[in-house]
Amino acid sequence: MKYKQYQKYKDSGVEWIGEIPEEWEVKRLKYLSKIELSTVDRHVKDDEQKVFVCHYPDVYNNEKITSSTSLNSGTCTINEIEKFRLKKDDVLITKDSETADDIGVPTYVIDDLENTVCGYHIAQITSEKDKMFGGFLFRFIQSDLTSGYFEAFTNGITRYGMGKSVVQNLFISYPTYDEQEQIYDFLQKETSNFDDLISKSQSQVKLLQEKRQTLITHAVTKGLDPNVPMKDSGVEWIGEIPEYWQVRNLSKCGDTVSGTGFPHNYQGKIDCEFPFYKVDDTNLPENFVYMKDSSNTITTEDVKILKAKIVPKDSIVFPKIGAALLKNKRRIITKPSVFDNNMMALVSKQCFPKFMYYWLSIIDFAEITNPGPVPSLSNSNVKQLKVLFPPFEEQEQISQFLDKETTQLDDLISKSQSQINFLREKRQALITSAVTGKIDVRNSVAA
Repeated sequence: MKYKQYQKYKDSGVEWIGEIPEEWEVKRLKYLSKIELSTVDRHVKDDEQKVFVCHYPDVYNNEKITSSTSLNSGTCTINEIEKFRLKKDDVLITKDSETADDIGVPTYVIDDLENTVCGYHIAQITSEKDKMFGGFLFRFIQSDLTSGYFEAFTNGITRYGMGKSVVQNLFISYPTYDEQEQIYDFLQKETSNFDDLISKSQSQVKLLQEKRQTLITHAVTKGLDPNVPMKDSGVEWIGEIPEYWQVRNLSKCGDTVSGTGFPHNYQGKIDCEFPFYKVDDTNLPENFVYMKDSSNTITTEDVKILKAKIVPKDSIVFPKIGAALLKNKRRIITKPSVFDNNMMALVSKQCFPKFMYYWLSIIDFAEITNPGPVPSLSNSNVKQLKVLFPPFEEQEQISQFLDKETTQLDDLISKSQSQINFLREKRQALITSAVTGKIDVRNSVAA
């Protein structure tokens, strides 16, 4: 749909906002709203009042907070309840995060919440009545222009944050209060339409991903011939398998190798003999079977000094510690490589590497991790994993079949994901255009 523009525009006086409708105003947020940075943390104290707390994830993952939003319980002081209680028309934004682009993500408080407060790492914005409508402010902060402003003024290296003054000095371009409400109502309707389309595409992606996983599981546990005689595998979750297949411990199919700790002065070298992979390098989309070429390399001499293990091409590498482990990322390396001590490799023997890759893709490593505050895999646990072992030629046939079939599914998933990205971009562009007056949506609301 093509929207008309306002009749006349003027320079906003703010470079990143540009021109605005002639009747609109521009002010810093501190002249339109009260901004507070919450001091309510996650600690539960016996001498404090019991409350519900809107924490960082609640803001980050929800566009609105209502009386029906599920929030965690916590405690805070009476003064904090008075200062940070959530009120209808408040806007909350994230002010600290692990990445700069997660700063300034807003949510809109729809209802008065008597026993609910704003949590730590969040800025609470309460607008002045008849000057700034919270729904309009929420959408303005959600715009690309504001996101760019916050990112530009965010500081940090391993963790990022912005001070209160950054929020206070944000320039807001805005029309009359009534028109702010009209723009909000328009965006509620239009973004809801986009969200419905995005949800349908996401459901399609989920179905295709489930079909992909089912296809792999069936091929590596039942084979490709539906008429072959079967036998009990002796493994409950696998059930029956072709009668001539073997069940082995993983240790009989390959060697497990742990990575090496690398001091910082050995990391990040360029154009040396061996690729050096870190655990983050496994964080690729599901359809990426092979590791990308690493920008980090290490010399032969450094390998000797550190007594690092060089694993051959076609080895399968995966995380063995921390949150990355639970994401079940497995990748095949394409050349002899070394990797850090947060990773492990399976060097295949007597088996086709691609078949072992597909087999490992159906194994949930979370089930064999060592208990503790940080999940971890040990060589002994991995070696004891049960592996189905068809004849080598059949392993290759199954791998070729899965290569073809998963590629077709991956193409469909990619197209659906591209559609999701396209819809999200259009949704975001519409929000930015409406809250900066680049389009006039007043008649659209009336219609």
